[in-house]
Amino acid sequence: MEERLKVLYRNCRLCPNLCGARRLGESADALSDAISGMVPLQDEGVTAEDASTASGAGIVSPQLRDAVAQERVAAEASGAGMSANRNGSSSFPQCRDDAFRSGFVGICGETAQVRVAWSGLHRGEEPPVSGERGSGMIFFSGCPLHCEFCQNKQISKRSGLGLSLAPGELSRMMLSLQDAGAQTLNLVTGTHFVPSILEALDEAKSCGFSLPVVWNSSGYETVEVLRLIDPYVDLYLLDIKTLDLAVAGRFCGSSRYSEAILPVVRFLKRRHPETSLVDGDLKGVLARHLVFPGSIDSTVNFLHWFADNLKDSFRLSLMTQFVPPSREEISFTPVSRAEYNMLLRLVDSLGIDGFIQEPDGKDALWLPDFSRDNPFPESFADPLPYFLELKHARGVGDFA
Repeated sequence: MEERLKVLYRNCRLCPNLCGARRLGESADALSDAISGMVPLQDEGVTAEDASTASGAGIVSPQLRDAVAQERVAAEASGAGMSANRNGSSSFPQCRDDAFRSGFVGICGETAQVRVAWSGLHRGEEPPVSGERGSGMIFFSGCPLHCEFCQNKQISKRSGLGLSLAPGELSRMMLSLQDAGAQTLNLVTGTHFVPSILEALDEAKSCGFSLPVVWNSSGYETVEVLRLIDPYVDLYLLDIKTLDLAVAGRFCGSSRYSEAILPVVRFLKRRHPETSLVDGDLKGVLARHLVFPGSIDSTVNFLHWFADNLKDSFRLSLMTQFVPPSREEISFTPVSRAEYNMLLRLVDSLGIDGFIQEPDGKDALWLPDFSRDNPFPESFADPLPYFLELKHARGVGDFA
């Protein structure tokens, strides 16, 4: 088998979409045997415990769960790629065979080659993550989850912007961020490149890399991938976007998000029963929850669920600044001051510790532009010189 297929297989088999892994695994059993050190492919689905937890919080109704089941049946009937896994249950959606074979591009929009859309120091993250110097960001191109109103759509969409890197170059990028004075290494949406990222981290650590590692993720993961990255991660900056199937279907690209996040949360709670955000002792889980337009009731339900299940283990970052990327085409009513004050009181009454974003704070309505050397306001970020060196040495083609 070609080496690129081996790399693709080890990356894809860990993604919740299972597109490349399932296709390669079915067509080339010898390939799976050729890759050592990988745990068996498994589909970490929603358990009865998960369903009970969400339903008990008043978030998932039987009607909505039935609707998701009907959606899966329809997808399978239309040839959208649903298939049975080894224990007979439905997996997440897969790529069509013809799409996969023509260039080996997964649902994430990426191939086996790691691509990075931007790297530099960013001072706009939560204070413990950014510190005074800024968090050392590496934004990976592509995404297993395609949210309709993603603010980073320039880089998350299929064939989005990005610079192809070898593992050695990714390792050097990590070391360069440390040399630039970064407070943390912040790996953004790296799920579909995990084995390559771990290879780069191993190489960087052998060369003196010692920054706290932040795994900045949508939460659309498999437990299998978490088992691999967990020894490397100090703090999970984890989205828990919603547990509401209807909200997930509208804003998260798939209603299945609300199912996939539950095993992830349960796994991380077991592995990280305590969270510390103290400088020099960064560990655990800082969960981000964005208030989607018209979904205050869903957020209220989520906050009660969080207080009942996670507040003693996780910290919360409640975000209220929803900015759609195409405001000319669609507009949403922002969170009002009255709604914001209500959420403040609720968080306080529930005893939840963490951060709350101001709804009308400074620089609230800007969107990053990854076609620029610095996608962010100058006060927020500084590009990494090594990233710019690679980008300009290779021309703008990778960013066209």
